[in-house]
Parts: sequence; structure tokens; C-alpha cells
Amino acid sequence: MPGQVNPGGMHPWPATTEINNTPGTPTALTLTVTDPLGNVVAGFPVSLAAFGTSGVGLYFYNWFVSATALPGTYTGSWSGTLLGLPISASDTCTVGTSGCAGSWRALAAYNLGDIVTPTVSVGHSFVCTKAGTSGATDPAWVTRYATITDGSAEWHVYTIISPQDVRDYMGLDTDANSRYSDQTIGSHILAATVYFERATNRHLVDRPCSTLSFTTMLRAQIPIPALRAATSVTWGGAILTAPPNGGYWLLPDPLQTGVFLSIQFRAYRADPGGAPSYLSDSLWFDKALDSPFYPGNYGGGYAYTSMPSDLVIVGDWGYAPGQEPADILRPLKALAAFDTQRPVSILADVAITPAGGVLNYSSLPAEARDFIAANRHGQQVVSVG
Repeated sequence: MPGQVNPGGMHPWPATTEINNTPGTPTALTLTVTDPLGNVVAGFPVSLAAFGTSGVGLYFYNWFVSATALPGTYTGSWSGTLLGLPISASDTCTVGTSGCAGSWRALAAYNLGDIVTPTVSVGHSFVCTKAGTSGATDPAWVTRYATITDGSAEWHVYTIISPQDVRDYMGLDTDANSRYSDQTIGSHILAATVYFERATNRHLVDRPCSTLSFTTMLRAQIPIPALRAATSVTWGGAILTAPPNGGYWLLPDPLQTGVFLSIQFRAYRADPGGAPSYLSDSLWFDKALDSPFYPGNYGGGYAYTSMPSDLVIVGDWGYAPGQEPADILRPLKALAAFDTQRPVSILADVAITPAGGVLNYSSLPAEARDFIAANRHGQQVVSVG
């Protein structure tokens, strides 16, 4: 069946090994993928050991598409041996012409303010600070607060607030030769952002077109770190579609701020008598939820185990620029200001203000503590069936 995928996404090439409609286990299997120009794609051909399987005669190979892949129709041709006889087939997949809008592209025109994610993740997204055309290959994505040259374009690590925001918060003037410079305060903003994201298990900063992997252990629901929009969801090698006829549900944060904090694949079992969970859906028969080939039942359904990184989500994470909730901005400024002033108290944990007051730097500011306590996220419920 022809498929479609965006650059930076993943496509499972299928191979059904059977003779006279009788499936079997092949002794050899080889897949080759060619691009729209007829060239063999890097990394191919692959052999039987590289394939995954979801049942007898049902094989697949997860192809992770380069973010700079040539748009157009790709052809996957496989051949093998079953019961001593040759078998073969081919399929096609269309790589979208638009791709993920936020994935960095080679030799592309970028405008001031554009935000991208590198081809290989470095844990940050980057904002264009000088319009121009990107280079032929990824630049060195420096994760410090510094200028990155990319062809005729320039980038900076993207942050929700700017050094000037912190200076305004502190009532300071710009001084390029002191601890209040853009570079110094910018590094404190980055450190504060990473601290909050780790403490809350949420992506707060916009990370467009990023691929994250999770190990589900076949749980009905697992936490995810603030997904804004999903481009593709792949579970156990199968690409899932969204409700009402799909195999997953995205659960928003309690205040509905525009991000999703959990993904759920099936209903929880609440019947002590052991009634199957699919009966909670009135359309279970039409959706074939009782079928062993339904993705939610892969791996035995209730075996409580899975392969590592069996869930792959491609999409936009964190908040869109300018749409961050107000309660993020204040603690972020407060923690960046705290780190900016911390060096003067490094020996005594206190600093004297111009008015003669005493500031205690031995613990985080109250704004930071309150934000973490209110927004900490993680596994809340463990599926028991």
C-alpha cells in the first residue's frame, strides 16, 4: 500500500511473505529503496536481520527519512526466499514536498525570526537572527548563547525571553563588558530554561518538527513532555491515525494551554471479571478492536512488555512563540536574574542591596519553586490491563 511521510519522519516498509496466500517465515529477505531519481537511498539494501515482525509472514522495516530528503515518490523493492522458492514485491512512498516546516533544510531561504530544529537533535531549537540562505550541510549548532553562521544566514539558540527582558526585570542598564551583557545573561536564560524543563518534565520552548522516542511497556497511557501538534505517531512499527477512527488519544494539560501531556492507546480495564478493554468503545466491532492485528493489541496486549523505543512521535513540542502562558515568563526571568546575581554571593550565600537589605542566595527564588511545584509532570497512572 503506498504511503506518505514528511522529511524527518518515519515510514515502515511492509513485506508480506507468503506463497499461495499462505504466510511463512522466509530464510532470506532483502529490501532496497530508491529515490525519485532512481538512486539507491543511503543505508540500503538491508537484510532480514534488520526487519521487525508483527506476526507470521508480516515484516516491516522502519525507515527514518532524512530531514533533507528529496521530495517525491520513493520505491521500496524486496525479495527473498520462502520454502526454497523466490518471493518479491514492491511498494511506493511519497515524501512530502513541504515536510516539517520547522526542520532545518539545506540551501533554503530563511527569514528573520524563523525557528528550526537541527537535522540531528542537540536539545535546542534555533531562531534566525539574520535572514539569508542556509548552507549545503548543517552548521555547527552551538548550544551556548552565541551567533551561528549558516551560509548567509545566522542563528541563535531560541529562548522564550531575551537578555533585555531580564535587565528590565532587574532594573539594569546594558553593559557589554559586565555580567549584565547579552551573552552572560543569555547563558543564564538557557540554564534556567533547561532547569525548569528537567524539573517539570515538560518542553517549554518551541521545538518544531522534533522526533522523540518512548518505551511504552504496553501501558494504556504514558506521559509525554508537552506535545503541541503531532505529525506522525508510530507504535510497534505501525503508523497510527488520530481519533475517531485511530489508535490513540492525546490528553491536554489540565488548564488546556495548548499542549498535550499524555498519549493513550486504549481504555483502562475496570471490570474485575476481566472484560476486554475494547468493549468500552461502542464502535469496537466496526474498528476491529478485538483483532490481534489492531496496533493496540500488538505484543500480546497484556504481556506488560515491549521493545525499547517502540513509540516514536514526530511533531511540534513546547509552546509556539508568543503563546507561552504568562506564569512561565515570570519565574524564568526570576531564575535568570537569580543566576546573574549569584556570583557576588558565592562565598557567603548572601548579598547586600544598595538599600542595605540582605538577599539570600542559598535557595531558589520563590517564583521558581512555586512554578516547579505547580507544573511538575510525569507518570500519574499505571495501566493494569
